[in-house]
Amino acid sequence: MSTMPTSPGARFFDSLLGKEVYVKLARDWSVQGRLVRIEDGGLVLERVGIPPIFVRLDQIGTIEEAQG
Repeated sequence: MSTMPTSPGARFFDSLLGKEVYVKLARDWSVQGRLVRIEDGGLVLERVGIPPIFVRLDQIGTIEEAQG
């Protein structure tokens, strides 16, 4: 369950929970993983064979569902 307020942005993130997503970050790098949790201030992505990563919301440039 999301701890973020219900807003269009929060609903968008909620719709991606459990899906593989591609996140383009503001600092010219990107990360791909399964969105497993929405926390206050960021997203937690799970990646195969690598520890989960916390991505702060203020670092995100774009986010979309990964293409097969």
